[in-house]
Amino acid sequence: MAFQRRQPYRDEGRLAYEPAQAENELEFYYHPEIYRREFCPSLRKQNTPCAHDRLCHRAHTLEEFHGRFYQPQQSVFPQPFTDNAEFMVLRWKTVSCPWLHWPHIWARCPYHHRFHNQNMASLMKPDLDWRRTLFNEKGMINYWPEPCPVASEGKSCPHGIGCENTHTKAEFMYHPEKYRRRECQYGANIALSLVSAVYLIVCVR
Repeated sequence: MAFQRRQPYRDEGRLAYEPAQAENELEFYYHPEIYRREFCPSLRKQNTPCAHDRLCHRAHTLEEFHGRFYQPQQSVFPQPFTDNAEFMVLRWKTVSCPWLHWPHIWARCPYHHRFHNQNMASLMKPDLDWRRTLFNEKGMINYWPEPCPVASEGKSCPHGIGCENTHTKAEFMYHPEKYRRRECQYGANIALSLVSAVYLIVCVR
């Protein structure tokens, strides 16, 4: 591990680099989007202190935790699975998992596990486990259900998270214009209706 890193923020307060652009493990683990956004696996072992002590980049208490939960009452492990259409469209796989390195079934976990792989070059690969939030802070939609031609080839999109096209399969599949809009190929009769308010907002371009 290298023992030096770049400043994570620019002078104007914006991030200087994304976790996937980290040049060494120190930059990666102490990046603002990584540092103490998950709970340390040492908590699973009673009366066993963390080997990294206060230098650990993972949280050991709720006070140390810098991530977030979908709901306060969900601050326990394991996470309950939900199949609510509004939740699936607006929140599913948009927040980093607080129990990233704890054994659980990722496919049924509502959180994403984008930063689990320590091979930083692989963090930009499209998958089913991570997506951007559908709406930005101004209430405008972030992306439309059209695959980005650059990201689809496994390359780094020059627009980054600001791209108006989908970068992962999850962004495409859970977009309100695509989610449960056709019958399941395995025979299950999937309801075609979605949360009308969400779909109405999306359709007004």
